[in-house]
This record gives sequence, structure tokens and C-alpha cells, in this order.
Amino acid sequence: MKRAFATLLALVAIAIAPLPATGAQFEEPKHYVSVASAKAPAADARIEVIEFFSWSCPHCMRFEPYLHKWLQAKPADVDFVKVPVVPDPPTKTESAFVNQAKAYYALEGMGQLGRLSDEFFRAMVDERQRMVDEQAITKFVARFGVDAEAFRQAFNSFEVDSKLRRAYQLAKEYQINSWPKMVVDGRYKSGEVESYQQMADLTSFLVEQARRLRKPAS
Repeated sequence: MKRAFATLLALVAIAIAPLPATGAQFEEPKHYVSVASAKAPAADARIEVIEFFSWSCPHCMRFEPYLHKWLQAKPADVDFVKVPVVPDPPTKTESAFVNQAKAYYALEGMGQLGRLSDEFFRAMVDERQRMVDEQAITKFVARFGVDAEAFRQAFNSFEVDSKLRRAYQLAKEYQINSWPKMVVDGRYKSGEVESYQQMADLTSFLVEQARRLRKPAS
């Protein structure tokens, strides 16, 4: 009986013990890795957070609500950029990744991205629609009132092509081979996480790490 009572007290003590600081749960290289090519930031430089994602990725879709919540409380010195994954060369027009990235940037330029991004997630993840070429993607966006001809022009524009090539170079530079993947300040890349909430918490932790580099030593 005494042993059972002692065990109960121990469990209660664990339950009411203060939780460790958020950063205590993150370790390198398990939860994140440092980017070797990162340069020392300027003292007044803003912190950039990049999310590499794909509309066909179930994990990216499930992370979205946590990302939106994180963005609502995003620090004032942080800029957020969403980058569609482009693991294939931009010239590979039969690549689903290439064409979906072009669709992303085309809709972004047309001011239509906000209302259609979730529709792409639902169609590709929940309904398993295969949108691998310009024709299928154009037909899809037209269902939501997007002008098909204007979309085709944006899809094949120089501006979209430039953004596509930049996305490809970023994926190559940061060696993005799984997603969603967060890159903070060009110097930290997310690694293994156990939940979508932990991914959001890790991002906050890495932002703070990056911010410390901007403060002069006391």
C-alpha cells in the first residue's frame, strides 16, 4: 500500500511539475540542421521564414491550420514566404511539380491565390485528382470563375518563369527532399518533428535563434 501511495505521489508531482522551456525540446541535428552556406546577418536585417510545400502533399495540407495560426502571431520582424516545391528542372514541362508551381505563381500574380489554394489541396489530397499539365489545371481553376485565357497568359509568362526558376534553385540550395519543410533566416532547416504543432513551435524557436544573432554581445 505504501509503495502504491508513493507511486501515486510521484505521478502527481510529474503532472504538476513546470514544463520545460519550448526550446528545450529541440536538438540539432534531430529537429533541425544548420545551413553551412548561411552568411552572418546584418544587425537590422529582417528574418525570413520559407515554407516549402506541395498541393499534392497530405502533410502540407494538414499543417495549414497550424501554419495559419502561427502566422496570426508572427513577430513583426519576420517575413513569411511560401514556396511550391520544384525538385525537377523548370524545363521539364511534363512534371506535375513544375506545372503546379507555375499555377501557384500565376494565381498569385492574378490575386486569386488566397481563395484557391485550399481548393487545390482538397482536390489533390482528398479527391486525388491528378493535375499534371496546363490543360487540366486551367480547366480546374476555370470552375472557380478564373478567366481561362488570362490564366494561360500568366501561366506562361516571363514573371512566372522567373519565380519558377528561383523556386527550383532554392529547393536545390537547401536540399529539400521532403515537405513541408521550414527554412528560417537561410540558416536553419527543419528536420524530424512529431506533430504539426511541434513544427510550428520549432519555427518559433528557430526565429528566436536567428534573432539572437542580430544582437551585439554584451
